[in-house]
Amino acid sequence: MTAYERLYKFNPCYPSFLRERTVEQAVADCKKGSWMLWAYAKLYPDNILQLTLAKALCAETAYDLMSADGKALVKAALFYAQGKLHVSALDSYNKKLSGELTHADAAARACVFEERPGSAAIHAARAHAMADWEHFDVAWGKQEALMADICRKVLLFD
Repeated sequence: MTAYERLYKFNPCYPSFLRERTVEQAVADCKKGSWMLWAYAKLYPDNILQLTLAKALCAETAYDLMSADGKALVKAALFYAQGKLHVSALDSYNKKLSGELTHADAAARACVFEERPGSAAIHAARAHAMADWEHFDVAWGKQEALMADICRKVLLFD
């Protein structure tokens, strides 16, 4: 079964890319961590801890650009994904992030409090690209590829 056949009911991006590949092939060839997070969330909606781990690791790539509260939320999300922190405790970390968020802090919040699963990767990529404005597209692409590698290591697609 192709990746498109498994994902078509969710209105996926890149349908021509998906029509020619199985999910496993699409994951192996994908250069966008944001897409891999989205696909995993659609295919495996009950695997919250695994998805949270991948989102937190993607957000962590912008760790050096985060506020102290953003860093604390990413650490909390990692503990939650490992079963070391109850989900209710995450809310107290989230409440510390207030006002207008930087892209790096938005990546932190997206680890656990975002309906669009790819947002953690998108905000982290945007944070790096904004920090290297003269090379925005290159920085964005490198960051997405890095997060795709993270997703390949953490998320188990079958």
